[in-house]
Amino acid sequence: MSLQQKIDRITDILRRDDGISGAMHYTEQTSWILFLKFLDDYEAEKAEKAEKADEAILSGIDYIPVLDEEYRWSNWACPKTPDGKPDIQKARTGDDLREYVNGELFPYLKGFRNDSQADPGSFRYKIGAIFEYLDNKIASGHTLREVLDIIDTLNFQSETELFELSQVYEGLLQNMGDAGGYAGEFYTPRSLIRAIVQVIDPQPGQSVYDAAAGSCGFLIEAFEHLKAGRQQLTTSQWDQIQQQTFYGYEKTTLAYVMGM
Repeated sequence: MSLQQKIDRITDILRRDDGISGAMHYTEQTSWILFLKFLDDYEAEKAEKAEKADEAILSGIDYIPVLDEEYRWSNWACPKTPDGKPDIQKARTGDDLREYVNGELFPYLKGFRNDSQADPGSFRYKIGAIFEYLDNKIASGHTLREVLDIIDTLNFQSETELFELSQVYEGLLQNMGDAGGYAGEFYTPRSLIRAIVQVIDPQPGQSVYDAAAGSCGFLIEAFEHLKAGRQQLTTSQWDQIQQQTFYGYEKTTLAYVMGM
């Protein structure tokens, strides 16, 4: 099954759920699940790199995951047996899964925004900001289980699969725009975004701000524009691009989740 077929399958599954109504809902709900899978892959990759001897010598510290053990994708969403196969005994489904997500997982993630020790620029704070106004709208835990199992097959450590997913995601956003309503307010075709960024031509050391960020297409394309010249950048310039270059504001919760 291709990645496009997997996303289409997820959309079909969500359409029949009593809690989902229209393109905006199934795109929003697919997004928070994709984000948590991405986060798990991201943290696994960081931890793996930190374990390498040469990197450990340079950094002197191990990578500390953002999420506590029990709230990581590999524990609550799709646990595995020691041989890497799905652990059916540990995997929640039905009411157990729905109650866990609504009663434990989401309150935990929302709490990051109110953590007095969290830096507003930190990954932890941003996770809290994403989930602050977001709720699980998938009414059936069995439906959610089907979606989790499909998304678990995606590999966010693969550059090829990440690129392919970005193309599929663009299609979901386009569908939201075509659906009308406020969804159409924050979707700008990628070809137009790319042309505008090329004309503006942002440079290392400059700040990039979008006061109506929407799904963050302009910020993402500006990053890609700067990344194209990475070979000519100093280490400090690349660090600044990654941590202190892109800023945006978005008042619509759904658009904010899409962008993040």
